[in-house]
Amino acid sequence: MIRDIQLFWDGLPKKKISLMCRKYGIAMLTLKKYISMTDEEINGMDAPKSYKTRKRAGNDFVNIIYKMIADRYDDEIIYQYLRKSGVSNSRSNLCDYIQAII
Repeated sequence: MIRDIQLFWDGLPKKKISLMCRKYGIAMLTLKKYISMTDEEINGMDAPKSYKTRKRAGNDFVNIIYKMIADRYDDEIIYQYLRKSGVSNSRSNLCDYIQAII
């Protein structure tokens, strides 16, 4: 699509950004960015960027909460189980996780 925009832009006798915005249905700043992109930048968009997954406090026990809720355990039982399992988060933090899942 970006190459189509660039070809269309190059073929226009009168360069009108508003015409291009209406034709392609994109914002003016996006259109200007697309017009000024090099071939290397366009080719770089083909491969997805790899991002590190962020480590969250609840990653270790969220699955346990999901399974216990699916088995219809009470919130207090889930909380006590997590405590016995060695989860050291505060009570309010664990309750927030439980409530967010419910």
